[in-house]
Amino acid sequence: PLAVQRLVESFQAVFPAARDPGGAVLLFGSVAGKNPGAMAEILAPCFASIVVSTPGTFKPSDPEGVWRIFHDLAPGAELVGDPGAALARARELSRGKHPILVTGSFYMVSEIRRLL
Repeated sequence: PLAVQRLVESFQAVFPAARDPGGAVLLFGSVAGKNPGAMAEILAPCFASIVVSTPGTFKPSDPEGVWRIFHDLAPGAELVGDPGAALARARELSRGKHPILVTGSFYMVSEIRRLL
């Protein structure tokens, strides 16, 4: 949780407009063994839109379970299993003007980085 809090602080420092939860987009994917509930409690209030996806196939993951956690905190959270489609959806939600934070695990970041 402390690392996630620091991440949010850094994200908001780099993108001051992200301090207003009316625009920033979260693209999240977590592998098994992480604590998505604790991360979601910190992240969900900070983002206007949340897209949950699959963090690659290297390690087991439960995107639907992670989505349920986020959905309980942010009912507009979306589940888009395919990372490429999730990235496209996050871009659509950002409308080209709001920042997108990709996090949850390094596997998620790596998957999206590969797509970019």
